[in-house]
Amino acid sequence: MAPRKPKPNPSEAINPDPASPGGFDADTRDWSEEMANSCAAPALPAMSDPQGARSGDEEVSKVKTPNPYPFRSDPQTGVILLEDRQLRKMLMKFDMKPSDEVRQALRDAGFRWKSTNQAWEIPVDREQSWTARAQADKIFKDVTGMIRQELGIAHEVT
Repeated sequence: MAPRKPKPNPSEAINPDPASPGGFDADTRDWSEEMANSCAAPALPAMSDPQGARSGDEEVSKVKTPNPYPFRSDPQTGVILLEDRQLRKMLMKFDMKPSDEVRQALRDAGFRWKSTNQAWEIPVDREQSWTARAQADKIFKDVTGMIRQELGIAHEVT
């Protein structure tokens, strides 16, 4: 193996095009000093409020979305559709116990009652996540329509 050629000092780099100020030297693969100085970041102004500054030890808190997070809701019927991305499930919760007809529609659509979450759940397959979400959204609309009909509430136009 041949020994590596040492990199020359950037201040000694040769400008390949004398007409352009600063430039890239193909032989040394270094920027000229003039170009490097023109690309330097501007100095930040000093902060007037030292209490507003964070020390390097503080951890920046990240904004997290709630899990499960609301996917769709209908406050008039008391139904909310949630998505739990960690457990890969869609959940449907009700303010009141739904009628037998509504519960049967949920079972027929693949939802199962889980007493631990007090919600109807359906798994979301990783490969077909958008299809599962769309199916859950359609069932949500069907169920809220059934409840609206039972309660005598006018259907919303969406």
